[in-house]
Amino acid sequence: INLSHHPPLPDNYQPSLKRLHGTVRKLKAEGHYEAYQGILDEWLTDEVIEEVPPDELDFPCHYLPHRHVVKMNSTTPVRPVFDASSRENRNPSLNMCLEKGPNLIEKIPTVLARFRLKKVGVVGDIRRAFLQIGVCERDRNFLRFLWLDQNGALKHYRHRRVVFGVSPSPFLLESCIKFHLDNTLAMCEEGKLDWPIDFIDLLANSYYVDNCLASLDDVQQAVEFIDVASKVMAERQFELRGWELSGEVNSSVPTNVLGLLWHKTDDVLAVNFDSLMSVNTEKVTKKVMLSAAHRIFDPIGLFCAVALIPKLLVQRTWELGLTWEQEVCENLRMEFLDWFQDVPQLAEVKVPRWIA
Repeated sequence: INLSHHPPLPDNYQPSLKRLHGTVRKLKAEGHYEAYQGILDEWLTDEVIEEVPPDELDFPCHYLPHRHVVKMNSTTPVRPVFDASSRENRNPSLNMCLEKGPNLIEKIPTVLARFRLKKVGVVGDIRRAFLQIGVCERDRNFLRFLWLDQNGALKHYRHRRVVFGVSPSPFLLESCIKFHLDNTLAMCEEGKLDWPIDFIDLLANSYYVDNCLASLDDVQQAVEFIDVASKVMAERQFELRGWELSGEVNSSVPTNVLGLLWHKTDDVLAVNFDSLMSVNTEKVTKKVMLSAAHRIFDPIGLFCAVALIPKLLVQRTWELGLTWEQEVCENLRMEFLDWFQDVPQLAEVKVPRWIA
């Protein structure tokens, strides 16, 4: 496909086919093939995907490789993940040919600040959010993928809905939600709808992609907000689910809220250090130290000073002229390991969600 001001986008068929065989082998070896097939069958029934008609197989197109991700504690333990960044040699990937939209990560501190503003915090998420947004027919052939069915037949499918993993997808979801809620708010202000205006305004400012975070003055108000929010979003087939509130008893497992851990019973927040603890420190290099620094996700700035230490150590490796894979000197190594071993203690530090 020839694009203006951009190298041509190839069909990516051969790389996708090669990776498909590897994916299927792994699925069968791990015993997940039937579950994966079941998801694709469900998508076909729900018109999330469709088989490419034989007379359209030669149309200009692009194929996305895919693989499985396993999360046994999830409602969908096995799910497909599509790689829109796949490329062969110097050819561009699909993501390289698309506008990503604004950086939505910058919204996280603001959304979290609103979540901490009032006495009762509430969180929910949209079920299969990306799959509620359709893709124009003319674009679907660029979202094709291959599959080997139970009889070993090669199937050509294409997506009818927005694909998680394609760079503009989060922005498209955010835009659709904003469009719906802006229209709803305008109609409420004009008296054409009788939803509480303050709830609609709160809902419109409570989203980060498919996550909804809000705070209200008391439990009764929170329950009313949940009811209104669920009904308003259902008007556009967005199913808000999994609502959780401050003060829930018998809730020993914290909830992940935009990267932070929310302990609902005590209504406190903590930083999640699990990703940091998985860093391999047998050989300490510049690359290892930088990786450790980037694994502390602290959007509300609880531990800015702590996260600064490995960055300063990385700065010293530059001054010493060390390469990314070169092991650091003993002094730097000990400073880094002292920091790394002390960090887990910070997991015990919790701050009130309600900033009042």
